[in-house]
This record gives sequence, structure tokens and C-alpha cells, in this order.
Amino acid sequence: MGIQKKIRLCTILILNASIEANSSLYVVRRGDVLSEVLFRNVPGRIYGKNGNLSKVKKINPELHSVSHIVPGETIVLPAGEGQFTQYELMLRSKSKKVVKKSTLEDFRKVTDKSIFQHLYIEAHLSSISLNAIDLISGENEISTSDLSFGLGLEWQHYWNKHFGLLFQFSYSQYDFKVSANKSLVDEKINKLYGGVGLKYSSSKHHSYVFQTGLEEKLLLTSQTSNTLRIDKNTAPTFTISGKHLFKSFSEKFHLVGFWKGGVNFGTTQPDYSTDSGFFWSLGFGSSFRDNNKFFNIDINYAQSSFGTSRLEQTTKEASISIGAGFEF
Repeated sequence: MGIQKKIRLCTILILNASIEANSSLYVVRRGDVLSEVLFRNVPGRIYGKNGNLSKVKKINPELHSVSHIVPGETIVLPAGEGQFTQYELMLRSKSKKVVKKSTLEDFRKVTDKSIFQHLYIEAHLSSISLNAIDLISGENEISTSDLSFGLGLEWQHYWNKHFGLLFQFSYSQYDFKVSANKSLVDEKINKLYGGVGLKYSSSKHHSYVFQTGLEEKLLLTSQTSNTLRIDKNTAPTFTISGKHLFKSFSEKFHLVGFWKGGVNFGTTQPDYSTDSGFFWSLGFGSSFRDNNKFFNIDINYAQSSFGTSRLEQTTKEASISIGAGFEF
């Protein structure tokens, strides 16, 4: 055992002895959730001002976060109040029934608030290119934007450590340009997206999102031979995305990669109908976590294609985003 581990263990033992005579040490195992540990091992209620979770925070000041306990970490558990743990009380109440293996999972789904929900806000800079080809004349029109600004908001509610519900909203504003011999009806265009999805985390390293929403798609069309316009079409979307932890440099700093793929469904407009199209994106970023707060920097490239009976368009977008969030 290293010197630092010996010093830390001695500190915990001294603290343990000085706080409560009946408190105990617990070594975290893989897959442990702190509320479950208290549920099985410590009498009395878990949550609340004087609950066992609050006591753990006080007697373990070196604990970075009660939401993310690390395997091998040693935690001082409080003595608790009463004779029976919450798990024992549950078994006693079901003494005349067969206790199924799912009992603890059911408890977690209903009452586990060690990671209850999180809110994330980001700002992003991006550049987008619209490349439209007229299928009849063969003419190719291109419009690109200057470096543009946008905002994103994400809220997640966790049912347990594997499943959660999320809502996303984003706003972007673009300033488009066209070639010198063309003009654009409206150069400043904004775009909105809103969606809801189901998140599944297979482990702390891998998570997946199945999401549906409404997105404003931008379509470059010709108004006259020298005048172009950008139409906005609100289309329903379905998306599957994944996020993966590639490297952990410490308990707080991580390198992640992410991907996304999906379909934009066709819509009917006053002058034309749009076909369904596909989109995908790839990106990577860094994440820094401090207790229940986290900060991200991400770089992303996205591409989509859709069109009408008259034209086909490919949209390409590169972006960098900076965001911050917290769990509560």
C-alpha cells in the first residue's frame, strides 16, 4: 500500500472514530451507487436535511462527489438511526411474499436521486455551406455563411443509472453570402431545433440517445436568374446518437468522441414538396468535471442531404462549442 493511501486510510479511521462510535468503513465496489449502499447498510432515512446521504457528505469531506463514487475508494458510513436498514424494512414488509430480484432495481427507479437530473447550456460558433444543384438545368448554386453564433440548451432527467429522458433546444443565426454575380433576398437567417429523446447508458463509458424532434432545414432556391433565396422548412426528424469516453487523464478530465445519424422526413410546402433526407455528424471533445459541475469543449462536423423534385442539396457545417452544466 502506497504512503498516500496509508495516510488517507489513517485520516479516515481517525475521523471515523471521532464522529460516531458505530460508524463503519465501506470500500466501494464496481457498480455501486451511494444511495444503494446506504439503503442496504445504514439504518434510517436516506434523503433530507438530516438523512444519511447528508451525513456522508459531512463525514467524508475528501469525497469529490456523491454522484460518482470510484471503485476502491474507502467511505465512512454513518451509524444511522433506528434498528433496521431500509432494505431490511422492505424485506420485513414482504415477509409473507417472495422477494424478487428486481426489488432493489424498483427502489432505484423510484427513489434514487444520487444523479437525478442535469441542465447543460452551450454556445457555439459555426460555418455552414449550402450546395444546391438544379436537376433540370444542371446549374449549381452555393451559399456559405460567415462565422455564425448559436446557443443550445439540454435538460436530462435520470430514472436510474441506465435510463433517462432528455429535452434539447438550439438556436443558430447565419449570415450568408453568394457569388459576386448573384444576390440573396435575405442574407441573415436563423434556425431552430427542438427535440425529446430517451437516453441509455450501458456504462459510464458509453451512452446512446434515441431522439425525435422538429428542425428548420435551409433550402437554397432560385427566385430569378440572378436572385437566390433561402427557404426554411420545418421537418420532423429521427436521430440515433452515441457518446463514448476514450481516455481519462484523471478523475476530473476526460476525452470523449461522439457521432450522430438520422433522417429528415419529407414535408409539403405551398410551392413544392421536400423529399426525405439523411444526415450524420462526427465530433470529439474534452470534459472537465468538478463535483456536480461539468464543462465541455467540442468540435463537430455535420453533413446532410435532401431536396425537391427539381433540386438536390448538400449541407455541410463545422462548429466548435463551449458549454457548462450541473447536476442536481
